[in-house]
Amino acid sequence: MKPLLIVFVAGVIMAVGPSGFAQSPPSTALSYTVRYEPISDSCAAGQGTPITPANGLLKMQITGTALVVQVGGLPRLAGETLRNGKFKAETRDTTLRVKYSAVGRMIGTRLQMSLVVEYYKNDQRPECTKSWDATGSRA
Repeated sequence: MKPLLIVFVAGVIMAVGPSGFAQSPPSTALSYTVRYEPISDSCAAGQGTPITPANGLLKMQITGTALVVQVGGLPRLAGETLRNGKFKAETRDTTLRVKYSAVGRMIGTRLQMSLVVEYYKNDQRPECTKSWDATGSRA
């Protein structure tokens, strides 16, 4: 009885083939030339770290719904893509006590995004925040 079971399982595996097993989703790399416009800055002199995103190239790596965003001069932000080209991503720098977050959408070859940097003195609520609007097109 056992040899028959082994032959049956082997036959099923060969019939299904490697395409029947889970494969990693395809990965897409996107680059945008962006410009940042300040929206708000609630940090007084000496509060927070002087961080300003650099105009220029913004890179995205999309694998399935997982997303990695690289903004010039900032750490990589990890998140997910949502419906209709929308996305959200964030990261924390525990050494500086800073949270970086981005939300936006991709419309054809255009990108619209809001970037927020929150500075924490304790873990409860931000001491101050800075935010920018970013717009751009595929590079």
